[in-house]
Amino acid sequence: MNQSTLLAHRGTNYVEESEIRSVAVPAWTRTWHPVAHCDLIDALEIAVREHDMEVMRRQYAMNSAGSRLFGVWDIAGGNGSIGSAIGFRNATDKSMAVGITVGTRVFVCDNLAISGDFIAFRRHTAGLTMDSLIEMLVNAVGQVRGRMKDFMAWHESLALVHLTTDQAYIVTWRILSEGILPGRSFKALHDLLYVENRYDPLTLWGQHEAATELLTRNGNLLTVSRAHRKLNLLMDTVESEMAYQQHCMECRDRSIPAMPR
Repeated sequence: MNQSTLLAHRGTNYVEESEIRSVAVPAWTRTWHPVAHCDLIDALEIAVREHDMEVMRRQYAMNSAGSRLFGVWDIAGGNGSIGSAIGFRNATDKSMAVGITVGTRVFVCDNLAISGDFIAFRRHTAGLTMDSLIEMLVNAVGQVRGRMKDFMAWHESLALVHLTTDQAYIVTWRILSEGILPGRSFKALHDLLYVENRYDPLTLWGQHEAATELLTRNGNLLTVSRAHRKLNLLMDTVESEMAYQQHCMECRDRSIPAMPR
């Protein structure tokens, strides 16, 4: 899947940086200091340079009113098929605080997986100035470097968790029944895994990537972080349940005496 196809999937929420810089910022009040989207981008540029990191690709989504922004910057580094990404959000309509998170980019299918946990966020209060924003982002990007390695290792480790056919169908069903994807996505998810064989359904990696493709295909960057939080939690839950079941089986086997000859 190339970038142009990805943009076509996601509709009109995706914008160029020039459009973001043209958005007017509401006037400050005594207690509310909204950060302009362009100021956030400039501050993040400074923070990334401060840590000698290089941005390879930028992607932005903005609502039609121009009040809410979510961006993803792909960062140099990775193992060839998976790279690092920084996600960030902002709003000038009091709907959410400034925030920064970490993610991975699977280049072979252009899937974006986000940890869902914001490393740092700051409300638009009177104390939020450009200097304080830069300081927050410099500190946050410093944390991002470590979190990126951890999240990438977790993401890749899903490929080591193998499922039986029955377990695979249960995980697919839970992705839908737990509201990570809407019920109308059932056929698309089923086909990706079991008909088109785009992803191996018998690993948690394949289940995660198929769900991630549909999240990024049918949603947008403004909402995908919340869904990824639920998806990642499900993957951890399934892995823990499988480990517990394996432990119970081993304990049961040890408790059964050998058959007499």
